[in-house]
Amino acid sequence: MEGLRFYLEAVDKDKQWVKKYKPTRNQDQGVGVIAVNVDNKGRPLDKWLSSYPSEDCWTVSTISSIYYKENSPVCCSGAPLEYIGSYCTRTSEAHARKVHPKLFEYLEE
Repeated sequence: MEGLRFYLEAVDKDKQWVKKYKPTRNQDQGVGVIAVNVDNKGRPLDKWLSSYPSEDCWTVSTISSIYYKENSPVCCSGAPLEYIGSYCTRTSEAHARKVHPKLFEYLEE
């Protein structure tokens, strides 16, 4: 899908566990998908400075899970680049479709 880059995110109600756990590239269970809007060079389209979760934190426009559960409904959101880099794993569109079908239902509406 052009203009999007996909990342696996651990899903669990205990957010402390999520932040300690980085999914493997081909993991199918216990993960959701974050879609980041990117330009034709793979750079995030929308990026802004935020004070959450820490001062001067770069945040990007995303489409991600509403709940910490597998194949959760999704909405437009934002995620700190630091979070994506530290706790998420890049994956292919094909794998993202398999893991999080509701994300693609939303994207293709």
